[in-house]
Amino acid sequence: MKRPFLHRIALIGVFLIAVAALSAGVWRYGYLQALDQLARQGRADLALASDRLVGQLQRYRELAVLLADPPVMQALARGEDQTMASELFLSVADKTAALDVMYVDAAGLVGAAAHIAPGADLSGASYIRRSQQGALGWGHGIGSPLQARAYYYAAPAFGADGRVTGSVVVAVSISSIEDAWRGGFRSVFFTDDAGAVFVTNRTDLVGWTRSPDGAGLQPDDGRVLAFDSYETGGHEVWQVGWGPYLPENALHLTKQLPVIGLTGEVLLDVTPARRLAALQAAALAALCLAFGALLFLATERRRTLAVANMALGERVARRTAALSETNAALRAEAAEREEAQTALARAQED
Repeated sequence: MKRPFLHRIALIGVFLIAVAALSAGVWRYGYLQALDQLARQGRADLALASDRLVGQLQRYRELAVLLADPPVMQALARGEDQTMASELFLSVADKTAALDVMYVDAAGLVGAAAHIAPGADLSGASYIRRSQQGALGWGHGIGSPLQARAYYYAAPAFGADGRVTGSVVVAVSISSIEDAWRGGFRSVFFTDDAGAVFVTNRTDLVGWTRSPDGAGLQPDDGRVLAFDSYETGGHEVWQVGWGPYLPENALHLTKQLPVIGLTGEVLLDVTPARRLAALQAAALAALCLAFGALLFLATERRRTLAVANMALGERVARRTAALSETNAALRAEAAEREEAQTALARAQED
């Protein structure tokens, strides 16, 4: 009796282990499928955000190129009409929402500007050096000449002899671009070659830099925040504790934007993907357990019927044996009586 019970317990244990393994496989498959779909959506969102940023910035690139053509630039190259040029630049900046518009001479000094005072030295800026070589220069940064996050376009201004006489610089306010992005559904940020976050729709990330090991970000105030990452199914997942406005477990995607010298990055919450995979695994486990329970009940019913039939057969066999013994005893008794009657009849005859 004990061995069949232990056998059934072992079978149930094996069945539960098989269901758990199958459910785990379904969870992983569903999770990877959900990550693939999430990655496709994330790439589309990142491409849209990148195109919007590039489009907003390149409007000011075209503005710098257009402003480099008027004759007033030639007058500035001769040191004339700085007041008129400053008024022109102020009008253009007001109408286009540019942070500043300025003219930089061949020595890299600001000659006229919409807002900053003339005389600022920009000769060390990479975008100025490039424009002085006759090409369109661009760059970004925080600091001189503007104490704000700005993106710069520098268009070369040519003299009558075809030589570069200076540059027209248009500065774009990054904060004004971000105003329409803040609070977006996806956490998007753009990093430069140094790994610093320069543009983002999450204000808390501004100024954060890439960790020395090349993974994750760290605040500019020196704080050490929780971070971990792992690869699954060809996807990079970040585990972060960076605040309530960033997902704790996020799919990380990147997109190179060489036209503006930045890298677009997005963090996508993987919680819905995990929840969907868990629902699929739970549904399969429930189906298997229900089928197993029905099979177990059917098996137990058959076993109970078999035991009952066996007990009934044993009872029938015992009663049949008892009846056989009774019949044999009756036959023996009848034979004895016949012998006794025969003996009595013989005695009477004698």
